[in-house]
Formats: sequence, structure tokens, C-alpha cells
Amino acid sequence: MKYWPLLILLFATSLLMGQTSVDGEIPGLNMYPNPVSDGTLNIRTPQAKTKQITVFDVFGAPVLQTNLRGEQLNVSALPAGVYVIRITEERKTATRKLIVK
Repeated sequence: MKYWPLLILLFATSLLMGQTSVDGEIPGLNMYPNPVSDGTLNIRTPQAKTKQITVFDVFGAPVLQTNLRGEQLNVSALPAGVYVIRITEERKTATRKLIVK
């Protein structure tokens, strides 16, 4: 859990700023709907490359890790709550707040 303080900082920053980029921008990243109510999160980028996705709970523990080849991420297994989602594509990473209803 050596990354726990960093995740808390990123989470707090994302709440204040709406989004946070780490290791560079992902130009044109579009993530919707947020909040998610139907169990499907759409993640789009102009490059449409495979994305490495990690979703963290508020304690910084990873609760979902996958490689996303399309645009739709199934989050229906996640209980309602606030999460941090880290999206990596082509060595660029963005971290955003994710709300599941």
C-alpha cells in the first residue's frame, strides 16, 4: 500500500478539479455517463487503442483491473459509491473520479 497516499491525493484533487492527468494527457478522452446508473461506462479516445483500466475504491484498493479493447466498460459488479478510475493508453495516463449509482 505504498501508493495509498498518492491515490488519496489524486482522489482529493479530482474532487476539486474534476479530473487529473498523470504522466501526460490523453487528448480527447471522453468518459460518460458519470454517474453510471446502468452498469456501463463508455470510454472514448480519438486513437481508440487498447486501454489499461484500474478502478480504485476510496481506500486506494484496486477493485477492477482490465484491458479495454472497445469503448464500453462493465462496472455493474461495483457497488454504488465513489471511485477513482485510472486510464492508460499509449503510455499516457488520466485519473478521474467515477460515481456508480
